[in-house]
Amino acid sequence: MVFLLVASTSVVSSSAIGAETQNGTTTLETDALIMEIRGDSNVPQFFFWENANDTTTYKFQLDQIFEAIDNNSNGIYDLGEDLKVPNTLIALSSRTWDFSEFDLEIENDVTTAIHFNLTSVEDHTNDNGNGPVTNEVMIQFRIHLYLDEEASIKFDVVIDGYEFAEDEAMLVVAFKLITTENENEVQAQVQNEVQNKLTFGDAYFESKDTADVNGTSEQLAVGLSYGLEEGNEAGNKIYLAYEHFDGSMVHDPILGLSSVDGVPIDGAEDTEESSLFSFGIFATAASLVVPYIVYKKKNN
Repeated sequence: MVFLLVASTSVVSSSAIGAETQNGTTTLETDALIMEIRGDSNVPQFFFWENANDTTTYKFQLDQIFEAIDNNSNGIYDLGEDLKVPNTLIALSSRTWDFSEFDLEIENDVTTAIHFNLTSVEDHTNDNGNGPVTNEVMIQFRIHLYLDEEASIKFDVVIDGYEFAEDEAMLVVAFKLITTENENEVQAQVQNEVQNKLTFGDAYFESKDTADVNGTSEQLAVGLSYGLEEGNEAGNKIYLAYEHFDGSMVHDPILGLSSVDGVPIDGAEDTEESSLFSFGIFATAASLVVPYIVYKKKNN
């Protein structure tokens, strides 16, 4: 897969803007939003919070990919009901990730968007009943920060070359989710309802219900759910379930901070007063000529 740039986009490396990476932590800062990408080449994860208020931060970690059988045929992964297909687990923390350069999208000398990719290309072996099958799988997360929109982080989930062990299985991508306050990690409580937008604190995760297949007009059904896993995989998790596909697929969820209508993971109702960002604050970021991008050292 190749990341395509629009005509107005210029490619900017970290050296070109006089910055450097320290201890695997990248910090991207605008007037409204601070986003950290930690993990260096392993355990890729995002931390994001309001620029003016760092007492509440949100951790979003790329966790796992696995096949599952949709036992109740509802199009989502139901923890405790749907069966994980044995020998299909891909632990995203075990793969090596390549961090791309920044691509700044510029219109009339004003930076309107920042794009970068996290990419892993490695062999994956599963057992389809006829013996182990090994194939090369490309997994990519394309990150898009649009400065003229709400305080959101759009990203594409791209998977290419995956071969299913079970023809009837769906492919599930799992993310860990933690809300932190004053550096004390607090697991979000879980409800049993699901829809295409989930809220946690003043943050949200939104998912389109379709994905693109093989660069065509063909659409792939996508289901969004969440649950609290125990044991070695403990933690509050969000699941994106993709119906069976051949070749490649691209899906574009949104992660952000805003007052939204959705299913609150913590059970609290969203209010306009609880929003970390207002439209007026983020509009200020849209007027930046060049966003402030800085790398700094922080401990996980």
